[in-house]
Amino acid sequence: PTTDPAWNGGYFIGGFFLPIDLFRAGQSGVQEGTTNEAEIFYLLASDPNGRYPDPDDARLSFSRAFAASENLQTLAHEFEHLISFSFRFFNYGFSKTQQTWLEEGMAHMAEDLVGRNDANIGRAGKYLPVPGAFSLEHDDAPIEQRGGIYLFLRYLGDRFGEGIYRSLLQSRCVGRPCIEAITGENFYDTVADFLATLHLSGRGITDDERYNFTSIDLDDFDALLVRNWVVGSPPVSGQIVRTSGHFYLFGNPGGGDGEFIFTGESGMGLRTVIVRTR
Repeated sequence: PTTDPAWNGGYFIGGFFLPIDLFRAGQSGVQEGTTNEAEIFYLLASDPNGRYPDPDDARLSFSRAFAASENLQTLAHEFEHLISFSFRFFNYGFSKTQQTWLEEGMAHMAEDLVGRNDANIGRAGKYLPVPGAFSLEHDDAPIEQRGGIYLFLRYLGDRFGEGIYRSLLQSRCVGRPCIEAITGENFYDTVADFLATLHLSGRGITDDERYNFTSIDLDDFDALLVRNWVVGSPPVSGQIVRTSGHFYLFGNPGGGDGEFIFTGESGMGLRTVIVRTR
């Protein structure tokens, strides 16, 4: 997404890297003329007058200042992809890349670590109003999911130390086992702690490090969707996708005891976190 006043189209591809460029012609079946045989990034070129590809479409203009700023972020993002791919193919001799959700999350963390975090805040702002609609493991990597996995990785760095990013980048595993290897915990238990942190962090409810970010302030982000409910009202029901969560704040104006019963379809691993806020 972009806020550049000269471009109001919403989304665009800011750059990419092609793994095939890392191979020599003839290596691993790579054909002559399909590789640059070098480490190359493809970046956004400024086009302040909107000449390409359609001079009649003013949405496609990019100011010089915007392109320069965007490219700093994109370089960090694509550099992570290049390093990750190189480790797996050339250092380890693997032919399997990291799963998309974790690979893209790591590339967004690279932006964060070089101080280019505005876009991550924007992506997280797309996720927080709909946390139950997008799985962290969504391999289509829509904007909302990218915001969620960025927050998840930021959480892991705060809780387990930023050295985990190097461990993930240089790992030989893919997906969930990578997270479990660096945390020593069941993946879904860690996800449950992360989701609880989205509501608890910075609110003064608990000083438990498992439930507080230390590197970001959630007040800088769009608000998390939390639904208000009353004990004794009709039960909450609905659907939830894998590695996502819904948030409810239950009030008990009548006083007395309240009972919570959670049920799900047979075979579904439902995790809940209950916090007494006062």
